[in-house]
Amino acid sequence: MAVLAFYSLVAGPLGANMWVNSVEIREPNTAVCQRLESEAPIVVLTGGMQGAPTEEDAVERLHSDSFRRTVAGVRLAQTRPASVVYFSGGGSGLVTEAALMSRVAQAFGLPEARIRIEQASRNTYESAVNIGDLLKVVDTNEIYLVTSALHMRRAINVFEAQGLQVCAVPTDSRFIDVEFSFFGFLPQVTALDKTTAVVHEILGRLVYKLRGYY
Repeated sequence: MAVLAFYSLVAGPLGANMWVNSVEIREPNTAVCQRLESEAPIVVLTGGMQGAPTEEDAVERLHSDSFRRTVAGVRLAQTRPASVVYFSGGGSGLVTEAALMSRVAQAFGLPEARIRIEQASRNTYESAVNIGDLLKVVDTNEIYLVTSALHMRRAINVFEAQGLQVCAVPTDSRFIDVEFSFFGFLPQVTALDKTTAVVHEILGRLVYKLRGYY
């Protein structure tokens, strides 16, 4: 019985969304956002891709997280016409995630002149370091940060550790307010996927903390 109860908590919709709710940041941190200049740069973090693409227009290789973050970044840029948009993240292929996301952004109408690509980073920490260095050149320490709600806390921590003021712009929330019922405890593949993502994020935070990244 104990095993079944535990499995329901990690693989049932009620339990999975409880874990997601404990980790996600789904709203902007208003106090910081209100202090930022409207022309502050927008930083969009990559969310993964399939394989190692070699073609510049292979946008179908991007994972859904990357697409959703890109769309959120473009929408934010439309409300901040003076802001440049940094896509940050590399990859093992000849064409990087950041480059592919920039292609998607241009397809949605974001002018190429407003786009900057940081494609040396292999993880969130390296994105924070590399973006921090780039922003020193343009003499600003303020950013609008776009990433998934589940990933936002770790991203904020490492970017703030680089001395940046971060207005969080979370997207792609996985949380669903599930009604308390028998069906909420029935295991589902999608619920288990959510719990797996939460565990991955918690372990990521722990590793970053132990390595002194923030």
